[in-house]
Amino acid sequence: MAQNVGDSDPGRAAGLSWAELDDMAKAGAAAEPQALLACMDRLLSRHVGHKLFTALQYRHAEGLAVRLYSSRPDVYPASGSKQIGGAPALTRMFETGRAQLAPDAAAVRADFLDASSIFALGCESVLNVPVIHRGQLLGQINLLHDANHFQPQHVQMASTLAQLAVAAFR
Repeated sequence: MAQNVGDSDPGRAAGLSWAELDDMAKAGAAAEPQALLACMDRLLSRHVGHKLFTALQYRHAEGLAVRLYSSRPDVYPASGSKQIGGAPALTRMFETGRAQLAPDAAAVRADFLDASSIFALGCESVLNVPVIHRGQLLGQINLLHDANHFQPQHVQMASTLAQLAVAAFR
């Protein structure tokens, strides 16, 4: 089962370059949210690592999570959606607004209805981090990788960096 992840010491500085920050600023100013999410994908790939990156926007009134972006649209198309009450990890994120970590295959099996698709990508861990603006949970960024890849410093770094993508979720 996924774990609620609280605030922890990141353990090291992110080491973001001015070029990366400039790319994020330019992507955030662009009219198309895909540019910002693609930039976030590259940033999180470099600083946290992932085999798959997806971004889900919550539509609270409809009880839906709509996929805005996917680094693997062949497997997880950007047009997909999920019922929020349909998956344990998604429900917990929606209810708590806190990062969720499924560190290994057993946790992924317990919390994700699409576990077989996750395993088919060669992934056995999932890190979901919230995107929050002015106290409202707008959605989440999901990172998938090998079992036990994500460590406490990755959780904190991904959670912090995800906030730079707020404009793409509005």
